Amino acid sequence: MIVWVNKTESGQTELKGYNKSMQVITSMVESGDDWTITSRSGEQYQMKGAGCPDPIEFIFKLISPRKKMEIDDSVPYLRFQSNTTGELWEVWGVR
Repeated sequence: MIVWVNKTESGQTELKGYNKSMQVITSMVESGDDWTITSRSGEQYQMKGAGCPDPIEFIFKLISPRKKMEIDDSVPYLRFQSNTTGELWEVWGVR
């Protein structure tokens, strides 16, 4: 897995997460405190960055979630699921 960070033409920071086949799994564009996260299927999610101390670590967790997670009936902050692989990404808190 790899995360590539660059600037868009409009000066925004863009992080792209790639899998081992170098396919883009997700991208995140930061504009001030607003983030736009785009999944591989093209779905977009808007959220507040809330001063995340390490956006690269955040996007790594979107690319490669933990395989074994305890089952919790609470509702996550964000939830992404790949229809092709069945992988599930859940965000339980953003600081």
